[in-house]
Amino acid sequence: MHNKVKNEDEIVCEVYHHLKRHGKKVAMYVPFLSRCIDLVLQEEDKVISIEFKLHDWKKGIEQAKHHLLGVDESYICLPERKLSKNLVDTLKRNRIGLFLYVENKQNSLQLEIKPKFSHQKWIVAQEWLKKAFNRFLQGEQNEESQTLDKIWYT
Repeated sequence: MHNKVKNEDEIVCEVYHHLKRHGKKVAMYVPFLSRCIDLVLQEEDKVISIEFKLHDWKKGIEQAKHHLLGVDESYICLPERKLSKNLVDTLKRNRIGLFLYVENKQNSLQLEIKPKFSHQKWIVAQEWLKKAFNRFLQGEQNEESQTLDKIWYT
């Protein structure tokens, strides 16, 4: 039997539920400036963003760089793969971290590259993101994430 390849939204939902089950403060599809961040989590005093991509890692890095205006650390997450020198160099140059999504593993996120702490935060953007994140944690999810949750987990 052949396993169906997961799409980006399915991976985001799976990782969200995995982190939630492990007691993490996590939210998906959090509005930020003119976009949405796929996953935002809070660990101690750090706010972390994760942008998921199946193929277009360059676009993911551009989005993750945008997130640095409001988060302490920004990552992209790609399906498990061999890392090219170009990808690694681009991530390090832009201070972005990398998780690999490993299907059928207990911990589906495998840390490959640790990001550098963001010193380019804009205080207004940071406050907007914290408010949106806290609304999600209080159960006021945006319509898109409620719909996706119903599709994948009911």
